[in-house]
Amino acid sequence: MPATRSSRIIALNALVGSAGTGMFLAGSALYFTRFGGLSETELGLGLAIAGIVGLATTVPMGRLADRYGPRNLMLVVSVWRAVGYLAYLRVEGFTEFVVTASLLYIMDRSGQPLNQALVGRLITGPERNRTMAFIRSLRNVGFTVGFAVGGVALTSGSATAFQWL
Repeated sequence: MPATRSSRIIALNALVGSAGTGMFLAGSALYFTRFGGLSETELGLGLAIAGIVGLATTVPMGRLADRYGPRNLMLVVSVWRAVGYLAYLRVEGFTEFVVTASLLYIMDRSGQPLNQALVGRLITGPERNRTMAFIRSLRNVGFTVGFAVGGVALTSGSATAFQWL
C-alpha cells in the first residue's frame, strides 16, 4: 500500500474509475447497438468523433489544472464522469450519443494526466514512483474486475442488466 493517506485516496480513485471503465468497455458496444438504437457504423463514427474531441481538449484541461489545481479539477472530472455515464442511459439517437460521448471523453482523457499531476504535487521522493506504480497496478485490477462484472451483463443479454452495468 502507498505510505500516505493522500496516495491511498488517489489510488482508490484510480481503482474505482478503472473498474467503471472496464464495465463500460465490456458492454457498451452491445448496449448501444442492441438497446440504444445505434447502428454499428453510427457507434464507430460517434466514438471516433468523441475520441478526437477528447484528444483535442487534453491541453486545455491541463491548463485548467495548472490554474485551479489538479485536485480541484479531479473532483470536477470525477463528478462529470459519473453524470456522463448515467446520461448514456437517456441517449436516443446518433446526435445525442455524439454529444454525450464527446463531453464524457473530455473528462475520460484528462483523468490519467490529472492523476499524475496530483501525485506530483502531493507526493515527493521515492514514494512518488511507488505510488504511481501502485496506481498502475490498481488500474489493471480495476479493469479486470470491471470486465468480469461486464461479463455478467453480456451473459444475461437483458436490457436491464446492461443498464445496471
